[in-house]
Amino acid sequence: GVDLLLQSRYSLQLSFFLLDYHKIFDWGISTQASYLFFGPRFFAEAGLGLNTIFGNGFTGIIRSGRTGRFQPFGIVGFRYQPIFGGVCFGISYTPYFDEIGLQDHISFSEGFAF
Repeated sequence: GVDLLLQSRYSLQLSFFLLDYHKIFDWGISTQASYLFFGPRFFAEAGLGLNTIFGNGFTGIIRSGRTGRFQPFGIVGFRYQPIFGGVCFGISYTPYFDEIGLQDHISFSEGFAF
């Protein structure tokens, strides 16, 4: 994925993902927008996002009966990002909604800032 940092406070992300249901794969796109508190290297992060699942291959058929096409989610987390580029990482609590109701998980991310 790609994470664009604007004015050192706003983060916009776009990423592709695969879902694995015991050797059956669906794919999707995740978009999210976050606001970063504190800084300049260590940030608290809060935001919203949307996972859009496109299904198996290009058929549009979603393989898991519990999964809806659109899954809104929230983000509350911590991020380290160097000022002049380098390795960055984050950890966040990510509650989301699907057809069962409120679900949640912990997300880890790593990347390179430039």
